[in-house]
Amino acid sequence: MMLSAFALIACCLASVVLGAPYSNFAQHHLPPTLLSSRHILRARSLTDLKDNAALTDCLLSSRLNVIDPARNDSSMYWDAAQSDNLAFHFHPYAIVYPRSTQEVSAAVICAAKNGNVAVAARSGGHSFGGFGSGGQDGSLIVDLVRLGDIHSDSAKGVANVGPGARLGDVVKGLWHSGKRGMPHGTCPPVGVGGHALCGGFGPTSRLWGMTTDNILEAEVVLSNGTVVVANKDNHEELFWGLRGAGSFFGIVTRFTFKTYDVAGPWVFLEYRWTSSLKTVADTVKTIEAIQAFAMSESNPAELGFHLQIQQPNMGDPPGGTVSMHMRGAFRGSLATFNGTVAQALQAELDRRGLPLVPDGVRTDEVDYLRLMEDWDDFGKADDKLDTLAERLRHNQFLARTSLTMDNTKALSTAAVDNVVQLLWQRAKASTSTENWAWNVYMELFGGSHARHLDKELVEASSMQQRDALWLIQTSVGMMPNTPFNIEARNLLQQIDAKWKQSLANDGIVEKSYSCYVDLSLGDEEWKEAYYGKEALERITILKHRYDPIDLFRNPHRIPRIDDKKTLSKIGGDAGDNYVAVSHPLPR
Repeated sequence: MMLSAFALIACCLASVVLGAPYSNFAQHHLPPTLLSSRHILRARSLTDLKDNAALTDCLLSSRLNVIDPARNDSSMYWDAAQSDNLAFHFHPYAIVYPRSTQEVSAAVICAAKNGNVAVAARSGGHSFGGFGSGGQDGSLIVDLVRLGDIHSDSAKGVANVGPGARLGDVVKGLWHSGKRGMPHGTCPPVGVGGHALCGGFGPTSRLWGMTTDNILEAEVVLSNGTVVVANKDNHEELFWGLRGAGSFFGIVTRFTFKTYDVAGPWVFLEYRWTSSLKTVADTVKTIEAIQAFAMSESNPAELGFHLQIQQPNMGDPPGGTVSMHMRGAFRGSLATFNGTVAQALQAELDRRGLPLVPDGVRTDEVDYLRLMEDWDDFGKADDKLDTLAERLRHNQFLARTSLTMDNTKALSTAAVDNVVQLLWQRAKASTSTENWAWNVYMELFGGSHARHLDKELVEASSMQQRDALWLIQTSVGMMPNTPFNIEARNLLQQIDAKWKQSLANDGIVEKSYSCYVDLSLGDEEWKEAYYGKEALERITILKHRYDPIDLFRNPHRIPRIDDKKTLSKIGGDAGDNYVAVSHPLPR
């Protein structure tokens, strides 16, 4: 059966295929390995997990809730070990569920003193590369699901949020505490912890900045178990690092976020083109029209949107070879939207002789809670932000991401045509028996009046490579527990190559986005793609100051500083009395 029945909506921005629910910690027995390839990593056998009795005893004596393969049945362990993306499955040494900052500290101390076992924090488990499960075998996973409290002070415009809170819970919690909100993505079960520390871009980021820009304070457990509070006045350099590269330095156990008044009207908008796209040229012209509008002064900060190109699915109007959706959020009334945004966008479409009206149009004036519910494509009808129900689903996908640097540089006609030609060819060649799907997602990252590109926010964050117009993601997905089709992997590589070629031909520098971690990037590639040389130098110094034993590590590791003069200047808060011990498991 063809996967057009699966709405390839951008929940988590790469959730190409959703599978059936699984039973949390109980019924669903996952396979011990997944198909091995360069992009789908084979998990090591459980017998390769070296016994570390001292670590186990330490965790248990600290009264932590522990799940490991030696003490729990395979079903419970597999479920506890699993990340959202089944394409990357790893075998942690153990998974712990702390109930307080003190218990997080105890777990960290146990790992540091008993073999320097790699520690990975997991807020929601939606890392594209499975980093929430370590990104490698043998890690200690600190699952923060029990640290998910949300306390909003609407009068002060701030909220204390636990890292284990899911975005859907944040929406509801802030809304019901004085109709407040904050910028973040649109996938309800994503954990706010990882999301905030790597960036956190969403439809209101052009208005309010990214999630990471709105962190006012963070409580952090360092590698020696010390708990520090970082803000603009205390551990200010660590505060800078946390806002964009936070997973390298410790485990955040509490955030204080700035919140915003979200009362009043919003507009949920969705345009769908399917049968009206008769040719490749029609598709290219439509993308060009939307891009021209995005770069014009008519595009207000109050508007955020993305484009999604895929094969038509059951939610699309009938007919057509490819489907393109424009989905967005506008802060204001429908009358204002129609009199400004809609008119300006329509003018760009008319200028290219395109259809006056897309095949499907929806523009509804709603409140903020309804806006977020409408964006949730996979929730229950009676609770579209039910994060418990939605986290019981898994995806299996591979993705590539391009951040097109220089907000003033538009994609040329030739560049867009180069990619769209391939998409049309693939769509025409598809059959009704395919069990995989593809998706190209173009999120307007920049455009006119984008708040998160302001100099003050860029300088205050370790995510400094922001001067970009488009955040482009290409993904292919399979049903969970289905080996990846070689044709799907090849198409992903082909589309990604087309984007790279097109950007290079246009003189557009390609970077990437660390929230969409990509294990296909080489060791030097990901550092430059996510951070750039100057930011990486500061991040490296911070890493050795706050985590000198490299406890918080995964396949994307910060390089060691071996220069003695540099080391003597760094000092540190986390290295006292600790010596890095060689660990028998791979790092």
